[in-house]
Amino acid sequence: MLLNEMSRTTELASTIEADKVALDHVDESYNLLSDVSSNARSLLRGIEINMVKESMLLYASLGFFYLVVLYIVFQRAWIPFLLT
Repeated sequence: MLLNEMSRTTELASTIEADKVALDHVDESYNLLSDVSSNARSLLRGIEINMVKESMLLYASLGFFYLVVLYIVFQRAWIPFLLT
């Protein structure tokens, strides 16, 4: 009976050791994926900020273009109209 208990304890210890190795591997994989996902999240945040900056620059450029066009039109069209 004592011999059976010793063999069962030895098997249990080896099973626990194998499970510990497997859990350590899972923990390493989880930490790696956590780092990758946080890096991806920060990169996506940077891309989103750049998209907002680019859209603001585009709207500012379009606004400036339309102001220049309106200035040219008013200089060409309104001055001769006011002189006649």
